[in-house]
Amino acid sequence: MGTVDRRKIFGKRLKQVLIERGISQTKLASELSTSDKTISSYVYGNANPPLAVVVAIAEKLNITSDFLLGLSNELKELNDTNNPIDDEILIIRQSYSSLSEVQREAVLALIQSITEEK
Repeated sequence: MGTVDRRKIFGKRLKQVLIERGISQTKLASELSTSDKTISSYVYGNANPPLAVVVAIAEKLNITSDFLLGLSNELKELNDTNNPIDDEILIIRQSYSSLSEVQREAVLALIQSITEEK
């Protein structure tokens, strides 16, 4: 699959989710601290977003990046799983992202000390 095809798939799926969720391109752009023009270029397949942007968009829309990238045809919400471990990981991930750098370092040190005790 070529780059143009991937951009078109990403754009089509991004547009689909925005419509289904009732989110405007302007609102998404604002939440991502980018321009309407940038989001529009993704929606119309004129630009290929960097991976970090794909992940940020997926997180904002609460869907998997696999769906946006065309790697999965299942529109699955990030927190819509039947696996309790996945639920725990999502909670940890959301909590971790709200921590300061110092707090993150403390969490990592704690995890390392716990796993070394095994």
